Amino acid sequence: MPKYTHLLFDLDNTLLDFSASQTFSLEKVFADFGTTFIEKYHPIYNEINHACWEAFEQGKMTQDVLRTERMKRLLERLQLPHNPVKFSQQYQFNLSQTKFWVEGAKELIDQLKGHYELVLITNGLKEVQRPRLQRTGLIEYFSTIVISDEINVPKPQSAFFEHTFEQINHPPKEKVLVIGDTLGSDILGGNNYGVETCWFNPKNKVINPAITPTYTIQNISALTDLLS
Repeated sequence: MPKYTHLLFDLDNTLLDFSASQTFSLEKVFADFGTTFIEKYHPIYNEINHACWEAFEQGKMTQDVLRTERMKRLLERLQLPHNPVKFSQQYQFNLSQTKFWVEGAKELIDQLKGHYELVLITNGLKEVQRPRLQRTGLIEYFSTIVISDEINVPKPQSAFFEHTFEQINHPPKEKVLVIGDTLGSDILGGNNYGVETCWFNPKNKVINPAITPTYTIQNISALTDLLS
């Protein structure tokens, strides 16, 4: 009898390589607007994007504002004249067309399907996440998909997990494992809701002593060993 019956997976940088998607999409949107992309733009955007998502997860910014605000800030910083709404829309479209996998993730999901109830929990924009799930075929693997943009609540807030548990008929919390790459949303959210957590930490980041996962893995395929 397996310890867990329900596996709650984060999407970005857990199953799909969002870092690769972002790199591709950011460079492409500059080309789409006829502007030369310079490599130093990546860390500038990363800083701005991280600040916006952190504000969203803390309830200080809505996702509607986030959609445009990060590009507004970027274009202002770079002193570029593009319309931030149109620039943001094109960037999001570029993201929605990507399908980069985390190494080993597709094989892992193939192995787990049919043995566990697989649930997807993601902080993301619906116009980006839904097309990517379709393009990669991931949508076929999950009995339930919860996207913060569709319920207006982000991880790590308990309301996000309460909504998820309602969708999956409230299994015993000890039968649920949250798997994700972000301490501040996936692991903290799971911990606060009272379920066990697995931190996917491929870059061997230093742990925050205030947020302790139940397990830590550096390769997503190592989850199968943990589950067995």
